[in-house]
Amino acid sequence: MAFVTLEDRHGSVEVTVFSTLYAGIYELLTEDSAVMVEGRVQKDENAVKLVADSIVPMETAEEKWAGTVHLYVDADNVSKPWLENLKAVMGRYTGPCRSILHLRLSPHQEAVIELPATLGLKPGSALRSDLEQLPGCLAMATAPRPLEAAPRPNGGRFGNGHGGRAYGNSRY
Repeated sequence: MAFVTLEDRHGSVEVTVFSTLYAGIYELLTEDSAVMVEGRVQKDENAVKLVADSIVPMETAEEKWAGTVHLYVDADNVSKPWLENLKAVMGRYTGPCRSILHLRLSPHQEAVIELPATLGLKPGSALRSDLEQLPGCLAMATAPRPLEAAPRPNGGRFGNGHGGRAYGNSRY
């Protein structure tokens, strides 16, 4: 097992990694490696700690925890052939994440369209790269999927045994 300090720009938290998880991810726990941690918060009188349930490299966190993919598009570029190209790109990255199209009509206006579940996406750097090749595709962003609604074995709410996600650089 390991005790790791997870740091970001706002502070740090001690993370407890039990042996069953540690055996599969120990190579990620090097100084200054960027990781995402999902786990339970434990709070006592003196400190707040995190008990890790899952640790993934920052590069793959988006694929693991994204729930929604937002595509930001300049409406002036949208045409039937452009939409066909977008659909072809999306077809190469089908997955469980809801897709939401944001059509920028002007600097202060946009139309937001939730696409059908059949156009769900698997986010990641490959999808982002292919979208960047489409003219007028301004950006891709992801939003995390909701945390589990069911209480964890220790019960309670976030801050008292319920799940949460944290990111930062690990330090021993």
